Amino acid sequence: MMSTATTFSSDPDDPTLAAAPFPLSSVQRTLLLDPYIAKRVVSCCIEVTQSVDAEQILDAFDAVLRIHPGLTTRLFPAPDTSVDEAVWLQKPTSVGARDVVVQRPFSEDPTHVIIRRELDDIRSHNLDPREDLPLRGSVTPVRGGGILVLAAHHLVMDALSRLLLVRALDQELRSDVTDPLPPVSGIRDMVAREQAASGQPPPDSAIEAVEHVLRSVQPSGIGRTDVPRDQPADLVSLWLSPAQYEALHRSRAVLGATSYTVLLSGFLTELATRSDSTCPAVMTVRTRRVGRALRSLVGTFADGIVIAPSHPIEPGTTVESVVQDIGSVLFRGLAAKNNLVDLLPSSPLLQRYLAGELGPVIAFQYLDIAAATNPEPEARARLWYRSETEINFDGMGLETLHVICTDHGDSMEIGAWYPPGAFDAETVEHMLNGFISRTIEPISPTSTA
Repeated sequence: MMSTATTFSSDPDDPTLAAAPFPLSSVQRTLLLDPYIAKRVVSCCIEVTQSVDAEQILDAFDAVLRIHPGLTTRLFPAPDTSVDEAVWLQKPTSVGARDVVVQRPFSEDPTHVIIRRELDDIRSHNLDPREDLPLRGSVTPVRGGGILVLAAHHLVMDALSRLLLVRALDQELRSDVTDPLPPVSGIRDMVAREQAASGQPPPDSAIEAVEHVLRSVQPSGIGRTDVPRDQPADLVSLWLSPAQYEALHRSRAVLGATSYTVLLSGFLTELATRSDSTCPAVMTVRTRRVGRALRSLVGTFADGIVIAPSHPIEPGTTVESVVQDIGSVLFRGLAAKNNLVDLLPSSPLLQRYLAGELGPVIAFQYLDIAAATNPEPEARARLWYRSETEINFDGMGLETLHVICTDHGDSMEIGAWYPPGAFDAETVEHMLNGFISRTIEPISPTSTA
């Protein structure tokens, strides 16, 4: 008999809730300012390629939920606050895999058909942790294993924490675990550390740092800002060839900079040359190598800042000539940043930028994903990082264009998401190709088509 996921009430005294409530992290508070936060959903689709049945997969996922209880966190307004003006608190729950994952019958359908069908079904449910559990999924037995499809609200999982989930599930499915997962510090401890650190002022005023960046920004003159962002996003996705990937790492070595700095420099140079602005602004995301320290899934989000080159990027400028400047701006921005939740209410210029008055809001992200420790073909679980498995850009939120460079250790995918009508697909593809050319040939200027 097929099991079904459990429906939960919005009662903060629900017995499934564990312990006492505690504050949100700064990034969670920032995310709640997104006008489309209710629709922010991240998907994680895993193909189990060994002969294990659905019950074994659910047992393994039970262990993952014990390792990462934040994945089923609920949000409730603090006492004496209304829902409209709520000060939100969070409580991890004590539910199990069978409360959130539906067990499907055996299927002969191709994997991508199963994934699309299950994501469409999940999309019909409300995953807002202020109203229900933020996680739903399904497990479908297939020949030789099973397909586990999960979707979680962005307040409890992002692209970085998704990889931690995959690693934890992979280890639970292996019978020959030689590297057991270490115990994780709870999200409560992380929030407590963050609150203690928030009493220490940053090296420079975060508001002044962002204002300084945006004073030099000019309208980018590329893309439209009047299209509705609350709609499914289009995607242009390119993969670096092996030769291009090797050239990128040679470029990084020659320039003496990190991959993140080189990629950001190439993107800003291409953007400045292609648009009307010689000082374009982007919202960048500081990422870190996954696997150095495991934490509860809630709160593993990277930090975002608004950044622009400190000197104009003129036509013919090479990445080599700007990479040190961009690296310095990036470092200063990260050092001065407090968090956007403190800046949004009090920075009129930042509000203008986020409203699209200075051109499209463009987000740039680099995911440094460490190569698998056991990359053998028979690995029991792997992450599906393909466009058809992604639903987290259904509501674009604050950004009009989101570029993500995903480094897999031996290859790289560069994807650009945008609301239909905001950009022309051919223009975006030309922009990405120009960005790639500039990045792997940093000493030569690149003409734009």
